[in-house]
Amino acid sequence: MSVESFINWSETAHAQFIAMSLRDQIIFFALAVAITISALTLTYWTVKGSLYLTYYAVKLSIYVSYYSVVLSLLIPYAILRIILRPVDQPRAYSAQPVSEMEA
Repeated sequence: MSVESFINWSETAHAQFIAMSLRDQIIFFALAVAITISALTLTYWTVKGSLYLTYYAVKLSIYVSYYSVVLSLLIPYAILRIILRPVDQPRAYSAQPVSEMEA
């Protein structure tokens, strides 16, 4: 839309608005206010929701990365402790007394 056509359109719209009755102008203005308020409300909740989702997504990714690092360090440590445990040392969960195991 060129500048001249926009000016012509706005002048025509303004003339049509002036030609409306006062009651129609009030209704038109109330509708414009209602549409503006609903658009701002929708924008507010969209931004707020996206911020909440971003916050919880970042929090979840931090937890996942933390526990993945912890598990990636603990699992090999536990496996190496089992593999490298001295054979003559009794197991901690054994039900037999140490004196019976030595005999």
